[in-house]
Amino acid sequence: MLSGRCVGGKGLRSLKLATEELALEAERESPTDEKMLQPNGMPSPAMLPAKTRLSSLESWLSGQRGALKLTEKAMSLIGDAEEDNGGQREHAVFTDAARKLQLLGLHTQLRNKQTTPEGAIAALQPIISPSLLEEARMATMRDELTRRLFSLSPDDATWKDKFHFLLSLPPSSPVPSFSPMQILDTFAGHYDKDVMPPMPTRRLATRAVDLNGQQPHANAAGTAGKRQRVGDGDDGDGDSDGPRRSRGRLVTSVYAEPMLCDDVNVAERLQAVAHEICSSEQEEPIATSAGSPYGRLRDWLNCFTLNPISAMTLLYKSSRDSFEYPAFLDRSHDASGSRRLLLVRDGDTHLLATTFGNGGDAEDDLEPEDSTAHETTDCPVAFYTISGVCDTPSKIMASAKGVVAVAGRDGVVPADGQPFGNVYIGRHDAALLWLGGADNGPAADLSSCLMVIETPYLPRSASLESRHIYNSGRRVSWKGSLASSPAFTAKEIELWALHD
Repeated sequence: MLSGRCVGGKGLRSLKLATEELALEAERESPTDEKMLQPNGMPSPAMLPAKTRLSSLESWLSGQRGALKLTEKAMSLIGDAEEDNGGQREHAVFTDAARKLQLLGLHTQLRNKQTTPEGAIAALQPIISPSLLEEARMATMRDELTRRLFSLSPDDATWKDKFHFLLSLPPSSPVPSFSPMQILDTFAGHYDKDVMPPMPTRRLATRAVDLNGQQPHANAAGTAGKRQRVGDGDDGDGDSDGPRRSRGRLVTSVYAEPMLCDDVNVAERLQAVAHEICSSEQEEPIATSAGSPYGRLRDWLNCFTLNPISAMTLLYKSSRDSFEYPAFLDRSHDASGSRRLLLVRDGDTHLLATTFGNGGDAEDDLEPEDSTAHETTDCPVAFYTISGVCDTPSKIMASAKGVVAVAGRDGVVPADGQPFGNVYIGRHDAALLWLGGADNGPAADLSSCLMVIETPYLPRSASLESRHIYNSGRRVSWKGSLASSPAFTAKEIELWALHD
């Protein structure tokens, strides 16, 4: 028998098994707290419905916050849900992309209070079909109900109480009762908010995903915000690209959530000086000592590496050396064979970073020997958002395996067989960054950039503005970016050598 929580004995229970046990218990016994029981053994309509303000869901939906959530939900359902006329639209992908763009504009107007909630909901109706609007309404109210339910303390409702409540919502409820599978999804979505194991030490956290891409035996089994869960076994090649089994128990994938430094103070100190990093207004020499902005950046990066960074050397800075590609190649030499850190600033708000290279085995020169060709190197790659996307600096939990492709002075790195840019970093199915990219490129200089991240790897805490309509030329899709938009003009670029 479960105690009402999904943690028992030593370690975590599988969420799936715990939910199945609750479903079986619902058939043979009732909760023991009599004050929450109906005659049929289910939670009393006078208790949890009142605590979750169940009757107010429809009025909440017509308010500012509800309308914002409704537009977000409708945006996510376009193209993934059946619509009344969904099979009859021509050029459906482009139509869906245009509609998502309309909804994004509507969401922005609503957030900036340029329209009323009533006006926004009315504007939704010509954009999406009645069936999709109703599905979005139901899904939005379900999300809000579960948010309210899981904000209750264990004294108000145990896990078992929540399960029974969602399984048998009263007939007057604005939303129908949840199915067991919907309850499982709900528990999984709110698991970290209710029950969470202690956070691992920095040593364990850094064993999970290393800055230089080494994958030790203990790899990350799951992360959520400032809390991380480290698996107790390895399965396969060490990638974290989906759900896996570890010694007989199901653990969740690390992607879709960022990895945060387990020392909150380190992250906060970096966040406070993020505007001073990769700035065209800096005077040289740039200090990297402890307490300086770059010293704080080094301390933060050390949260994610087995081989701590002891020093940093500035190789290239666009405001000093120009955005010209030959200048970048001239300054990218480093005889120490160190890992590299690339910082890219997009305007005043967005600062992204990527690290690449194998450390001591790295080539000391990025430039290909053949000036008319390009050179591709398989190496560990990691991406970070320092400001502009999440509330706190975060490492993006994509696979450490990546590619760095660098063009010669007279060459170009192709994309889909067509000439495109000067420098490519990342992998096409996770996250990628182009410098000097343009159709029939390369561009005139390195400031023409493209940064795209597949939606599953974009943190759920990322702002809605981080999600964009992306037209690759072949198809239109919904992507994310660590910049203000996938295609952007860099304000400043810096390349650093990282020394162990």
